[in-house]
Amino acid sequence: TATVSAPIVINVIEKANEAPKVTITAPSTNSQFIQGDNISITSVATDTDGTISKVEFYNGTTLLGTDTSAPYSFDWTNLPIGNFSITAKATDNKGAATVSAPIVIYVIEKANEAPKVTITAPGTSSQFIQGDNISITSVATDTDGTIAKVDFYNETSLLGTDTSAPYSFDWTNLPIGNFSITAKATDNKGAATVSAPVVINVIEKANDAPKVAITAPSTNSQFIQGDQLSITANATDSDGTIVKVDFYNGTSLLGTDTSAPYSFDWINLPIGNFSITAKATDNKGTAAVSSPVVINVTEKANEAPKVTITAPSTNSQFTQGDNISITSVATDTDGTIAKVDFYNGTSLLGTDTTAPYSFDWT
Repeated sequence: TATVSAPIVINVIEKANEAPKVTITAPSTNSQFIQGDNISITSVATDTDGTISKVEFYNGTTLLGTDTSAPYSFDWTNLPIGNFSITAKATDNKGAATVSAPIVIYVIEKANEAPKVTITAPGTSSQFIQGDNISITSVATDTDGTIAKVDFYNETSLLGTDTSAPYSFDWTNLPIGNFSITAKATDNKGAATVSAPVVINVIEKANDAPKVAITAPSTNSQFIQGDQLSITANATDSDGTIVKVDFYNGTSLLGTDTSAPYSFDWINLPIGNFSITAKATDNKGTAAVSSPVVINVTEKANEAPKVTITAPSTNSQFTQGDNISITSVATDTDGTIAKVDFYNGTSLLGTDTTAPYSFDWT
């Protein structure tokens, strides 16, 4: 036999939702990083009476990112400089949320990387000639900034500076010698790097011979025996100075002039045909000879001698049987007296071949 009691009514209400739990597992608090680093923020989130719907990662109040599936993480790339407080906020399937204890990290400025620089021209061991012009070129780069300037040096002497790419300097009128060229690149933060040196050799320029020409007399000029001739020449040297100009008759040196205008006076010309040249010598000892100028010197027409009877005087009177001395003066401007003949009318009285010229008529 069974008996049922009177019913008792009970009410079962929903259990209060428990908030999830969340902890940041990496990085650890007070971690230090360098500007530009990448870090992975990881967390563990659990919910005893439900499921985790999402985990949000914050820098202060700024949302960095969200992950909806375990393991919960966010990759923060290219970290800026500063101190940051990171938290993770877990939300469960019923909307309850919990924020983790904050993790503080420090991001310090990245050490400045020095720039890189290379001379691209000229090549090392290049050879040039005195007076040449060269363009020194380089490539300069900076991975974490910009190039402020590139200085070009010969040993420790600054040649020039370029502040914009392509970086170069034109070195003009090269002197003689061996030179070690470098390029120094400086970045926007003041870090500098010096390139490997490039050694060049500048040799002496081959000496250019002087130029010389006789300006007077002209070739085939005619002169008379005994004339005076002024020989003039023009001499120049493109890479130096004229030291002297020698004047020649054939191989015989006539004279030398060491200052412009260059000339030589040839006096009392002898008879003949002559080939005249001028030889110019520069300050480095290089000489050049002019084209020859040919002149012709002909014999001078003979001038007749002059003669005068000095005694007796005209209209003198003598007595039969007297003796008299006939004397004379004879001269020749272009030669010598060979003899003096004394005459009575057309009759030869006598001859004298030496001065003083006379004849005794007895």
